[in-house]
Amino acid sequence: MTPRWALVVFIIIVVMLAAVWRDQGSTGSDSGQQKLFPELQGHLGELGAIEVLSQPGKVTLLLEENRWVVAERHHYQADFAKINTLVEALVKAKLVERKTAKPANHRLLGLDDLATQASQASQARRVSGVSGEYEFSVLIGNQSDLRMGSFVRRESEDQVWLTDVVLNPTSEAPLWLDSIILNVAERDVLSAEFFSSQGESRLRAYKTEAAENWQLAGAYEGLPLKYSTIVNAIGRALINLRLVDVALHDPDRWKTSRSVKFQLKDEDTVTIRVVDVQGQYWLRVENTASLPDQAKWDYQIERTLYDEFVKTAVDYLQEQDEPGQQ
Repeated sequence: MTPRWALVVFIIIVVMLAAVWRDQGSTGSDSGQQKLFPELQGHLGELGAIEVLSQPGKVTLLLEENRWVVAERHHYQADFAKINTLVEALVKAKLVERKTAKPANHRLLGLDDLATQASQASQARRVSGVSGEYEFSVLIGNQSDLRMGSFVRRESEDQVWLTDVVLNPTSEAPLWLDSIILNVAERDVLSAEFFSSQGESRLRAYKTEAAENWQLAGAYEGLPLKYSTIVNAIGRALINLRLVDVALHDPDRWKTSRSVKFQLKDEDTVTIRVVDVQGQYWLRVENTASLPDQAKWDYQIERTLYDEFVKTAVDYLQEQDEPGQQ
């Protein structure tokens, strides 16, 4: 684009935005601060479904057997705190300023109809829900640059409003998942054994009640460590394991996996299996009587978490004292 045409495009955009703000100014802030959904508060006890739809995708949150799940992820458990934050914002949101009512200006505020959007750059999201016989729906557009709040409109109306809070729900299903896979305190872990992809034992570590720190076992026991507390990370490896995404278990995914078997108190065990599949890192939880439902899931994880379960003695010992076979 030549500089001349760039200037022309810039002037057109400025003129269009000026028209929007002039239109906003003519209607003023005479809403009386009515609520976005005045009836939603009285129907919260019946709330059973929420959908967030945008041009890139959709997420459907359902209440099933007293727990919220993400339909697009095989009804895996959802993060209730995030759902509660969204619902609370929708209940409390007030319409504080009347904006444009001209459909031609909706696009500039990110509020054109989802069905007719031609640009991937649109930020419009439709949040809808069912609460018993009560249904609600709203289009959420851009955030205001002049004050805290979001531009919204009901799909059946042309009138745009500014809310008194920022509404920014995502339509990305993984971001609604309950991200905690497993959480075992260090004090409940007695030992860990690392296995290769061929099932060979490569490394053992343990901690006794009398000892201050974890230590390596077998051929590496007593050898100088890089620093005295380095092996303690093994005991903390099961604290707040978090997922990035989730999928139903696929046996073919695990042909080259490695594993770590953790011995816990009360004679319980947990086996963590990890695998790198073309740069995607996956984790499974096996052999735990307290979490029988874990067997049906494969968890996508961050690389940093994957690395914790594929360590060898090299990662803990001073270089000059390492045995030849790692």
